[in-house]
Amino acid sequence: MNTKLPDNVADKVVADLMQKFVVNGVAPVSLQDLANLRVDLAAEIHRAIGTIQVPQGIATQPPREVLTSAWQRWEWGDGKLAHAVPKGWKFPAHTSVKQLWNLWFFGNKDSGIRPYKLLSKQHDIKRSHQMRHSRTRKVMEYIVQLTKPPGALPGEVTDISSLQLAAADKVFGVVFHTLLSQLYC
Repeated sequence: MNTKLPDNVADKVVADLMQKFVVNGVAPVSLQDLANLRVDLAAEIHRAIGTIQVPQGIATQPPREVLTSAWQRWEWGDGKLAHAVPKGWKFPAHTSVKQLWNLWFFGNKDSGIRPYKLLSKQHDIKRSHQMRHSRTRKVMEYIVQLTKPPGALPGEVTDISSLQLAAADKVFGVVFHTLLSQLYC
């Protein structure tokens, strides 16, 4: 007797139902469908980025191949898609604004954690650390507003993350001085 027959029949029934099953005009989506879509979209985005021409003279980071391989994903065993931070990770507390600036725009390459501005507050940040994330986001948004006047960023750069770290350090020095002047004058 074939003991795999019930499994084969069940798989066939599920496959047939998934092809024809529609509720109010909407077909169900599985986690595998979402994972496949994410991979396809990431490949499409990488192809699109590869076609962009960067003007000469702008202090940009190394090519994307170096950047994309630096960021890791972690499975937490919670049934959700992979997380951008390891399980048990803590959003930094008692950290200088300069350190947060670097983490916010450039991530933690040693740990493989992408720029903190790209982390999902609901998906990656523990509920007990969401206030830290919100406060950091507000401070970084304010500092970014200080980079909006012409000449605050070098060349035609509009995104701090696209600067080399040394150039970003110079920008931080200028805007942090402005921030302190606004706070204490």
